[in-house]
Amino acid sequence: MLNIESLDKLESVIPPPSEKELEEYSQKLPGCISVISQGRLRLDWHNNHKQLFNHEALTTVARDFLKAATESDRYDDDERNKIGGDLLKHEYVLEVVEGTFKHARQRYKKEVLEPDPEHKVKTLEYASRQKRKAHVRMVLLSFS
Repeated sequence: MLNIESLDKLESVIPPPSEKELEEYSQKLPGCISVISQGRLRLDWHNNHKQLFNHEALTTVARDFLKAATESDRYDDDERNKIGGDLLKHEYVLEVVEGTFKHARQRYKKEVLEPDPEHKVKTLEYASRQKRKAHVRMVLLSFS
């Protein structure tokens, strides 16, 4: 969707709209910004998915996905890729797209806007502890 290597490169590759641009967009002024800029999706990582610009950008993604899913053979050629008709409803697809945006925005805020080295250490310690617990459980189950 965004075609970037890592979140820390996000603002340099796809800069978020400025306050002035968002104001012009909300008023639909002539020449205002678009959710697609230079062939790339543009999102405002400083605001949530309900903000007008982000909502319209995410709606565009959902609409494009639905178009691709219904007009191409991409999701029909293999049983594993089939998407049920009930799932090909705009509101379901939009909910998934919004959830993906929320997750990416949360990671972006933690890793780029508010990097906390202590949090990273705690996260690594927690992951290591969970991995050790899983290993111990596997060993214990193998003796059962």
